[in-house]
Amino acid sequence: FLRSLFLKIVEDGQISENDWRHLLTTTEQLGIGKSELLESIQSQAERFVEHVLADAKSDDHLSQTEEETLNWLIANLGLSRQVSEYVQREIDSLRMWTRIQEGTLPSLPAPSAIELRAGELVHFHGTSTWRVTRQLKRGPVTDEHVGSMTLTDNRLIFSSSTKSQTFRYRRIVSHRGGTDGIIIQLTGKPANSFAISPPSRFPYAILRVAVARANQTSVPKADNSRHIARDV
Repeated sequence: FLRSLFLKIVEDGQISENDWRHLLTTTEQLGIGKSELLESIQSQAERFVEHVLADAKSDDHLSQTEEETLNWLIANLGLSRQVSEYVQREIDSLRMWTRIQEGTLPSLPAPSAIELRAGELVHFHGTSTWRVTRQLKRGPVTDEHVGSMTLTDNRLIFSSSTKSQTFRYRRIVSHRGGTDGIIIQLTGKPANSFAISPPSRFPYAILRVAVARANQTSVPKADNSRHIARDV
């Protein structure tokens, strides 16, 4: 009976606070506690939340309303810990992706052992494999160097025990990438390929925005932070 009531109020793909309060009042009048209600509808509630999450992810953009709705569902519907943590991770990931697409890049603490310039901002740091192709008489030879890749506000830094190098964004003439990694082309140089581990769509998205900013073809959205830009 309780499951039927819950499915009735979410049949249009959404649930209002008024509907939820009405369901709580009904169960209370029947002498049923809130904990028993949450336990009885848990599987239906989790499927409903996953449906709402899928709708939010469908356009790869998280609106404020969608985020507020999902947070309210997590707080009120008595989801299992596993499902709650999964939905929260997806919200965080989609929020970050949305902000990057809008031109707002994440700021991270400076990685240890990476020498940064005064005021330089770190937007990404992670494990990477740099594949360098050399043209020899017998043909092309590709060397692989496993290390770390750091994306700052004006350069890509690769560091490893075998080979390290810095690539300034303004020297990049073309770039492409995806979940598996990044490929950049510098003037008069062979292409440089960086595999990302674990695979992630965020590094290339961050690089794309950072390069556009360095070339002044994109500007960050205005915000209320007190950060002073490095060039200023």
